[in-house]
Amino acid sequence: MNIMLVSVTERTREIGIRRAVGATGDDIVKQFVTEALTLSLVGGLTGIALGLGVSLAVDGRELGGQVMTTVIQPWSIAVAFAVAAAVGFASGSYPAYRATLIDPIAPPRFRPAPAAPPCRPRRAVSAHASSCVGRAEGGRL
Repeated sequence: MNIMLVSVTERTREIGIRRAVGATGDDIVKQFVTEALTLSLVGGLTGIALGLGVSLAVDGRELGGQVMTTVIQPWSIAVAFAVAAAVGFASGSYPAYRATLIDPIAPPRFRPAPAAPPCRPRRAVSAHASSCVGRAEGGRL
């Protein structure tokens, strides 16, 4: 959920522009819930695949003098997928609600942080000296 809240904060300008050109609150909610579900389900499928792979890899191996046997129940895969979907929906719903509260006029007022101040010149020690103190030149400071 924290990542989705940060996503809403970082995309304030985009959300405001979408709202200003006619996107409804439902459109914004659909976008964020779909993103959260997609991320969560891809993670859930990756976890299921990893679990199946490890389970099949250790099946029949001997560990400490005993042969390991694994049993994969189809219901456990379904439960894992359902939990991933529920977490994705829950993690996307609140940030989506927060995104619908954004005023379409306010986001354009947000400006990125100002650029670094101009560098101060330093005395040239040699012909190859950098013209600025602290400015990276050629990948080095």
